[in-house]
Parts: sequence; C-alpha cells; structure tokens
Amino acid sequence: LAEADPKKRAAAVYVLSYLTDGSAVVAAAQQALRDPAEEVRAAALQVLSDVATYHKTVLIDPSRVIAALDYPTVSDRAKALSVLVGLADNPNYKHYVATRATPYLLGLLKLKQPSNHDLAFTLLATISQENYDRHDVDSWQKWVQTKSSSSSVTAPGVMTSSCPAPLAWVLAVMPLPKLRLQEQVHKGHLQSVRDIRTHRAGLPCGRPAS
Repeated sequence: LAEADPKKRAAAVYVLSYLTDGSAVVAAAQQALRDPAEEVRAAALQVLSDVATYHKTVLIDPSRVIAALDYPTVSDRAKALSVLVGLADNPNYKHYVATRATPYLLGLLKLKQPSNHDLAFTLLATISQENYDRHDVDSWQKWVQTKSSSSSVTAPGVMTSSCPAPLAWVLAVMPLPKLRLQEQVHKGHLQSVRDIRTHRAGLPCGRPAS
C-alpha cells in the first residue's frame, strides 16, 4: 500500500483480500479508504462490500464507510452504499447505520445518478422496513427525523473517538478547497473549517490548531 503507483496500491488491496485473517483484510481495506486515488478507494470498498455480504462475523468499522457517502465521486458513494447494504441486514450494525447514515442517504436520494439514488433508496428501505416511494423524499425525511443520531449508539468494530466526525477520514487526504464544505458542514459532525483543520492535525475537538 506504500507504492507510488495507485494501480499497484489498488492491486495490493485485492491481493491482501486473500489473507486468511479476516480482521487483517478489513484493516488493510479500511486503511486504503484514506487513499487519494479513486481506484484504490474503489478496491477497498469492493473488498469491504464482499466482507459485509459474505463474511458477517468479521468486524468492520461502519463509521469509515459512512464517511465515504460524502466523498466527491459518484463511484465512491455508490460503492460505500453497497457496503452499507451488506451491513444493514446484520443486527449488530442495523441500528448504527440507521442513526448515523440516514442524513447522508436523504441527500443521495435526491440525486439523479441511478447508482447513488437507487442504492440510497434500497438502504433506506432495508433499515426502515417502510414502503415509501423512492421519490417520496418528504416521507423519508419525516422517518429520518425519528432516527436522530445518538452518541451512545455504537456497533462492533467502531473506533471510539471524542470527535463524532466520520467526514474526517476523507479530510485527511483531500485538500479543503476540493470538498463541498460550508461553515456548517453537518449538524452533529464537524462544525467549521477551524474544527476540520483541528481534526486533521490530530488535535482534540475544540482546541485551536497552532
């Protein structure tokens, strides 16, 4: 994963997926989610999707996957949705995904790209068991409001942190000007550009970067 060529890094992710230790496979894939190259992140998400679907006893940190729902490319978001669809029918993860991913899913549901819109609808339907139409955003909005995020909700494999900021994983590798950021990024997550830079510097939340 330290190769300069992104194609070789992507190939390494796939090769590492043949390890017999599932936790090591997931660890390598989750590390690759922070890679600046789209093809490397794509390989990582494909591996995690396979693990989530076919190896449900292997732990995945869903917060890292949820962060990818806000990545800048359609492919990133679609592949992250595929991972979460695999996790959503696992009782260990369903409630966590329902409370932490739904704000992102509403935005994706409004998009015209089928790979994002359709999978967002599939995931919402899976975790909610509701039968609202895929274009009935108002009804989905009302349902999401009943699933407000709680800091006490956790799941196996989630790394605990004093900063509830899944978006920080992508901030570590992508420059600020290229991100779709506003002063209020996501209510309940990173609140300002200063907080983003603070998190990137590895400092505790609320402490200004020097």
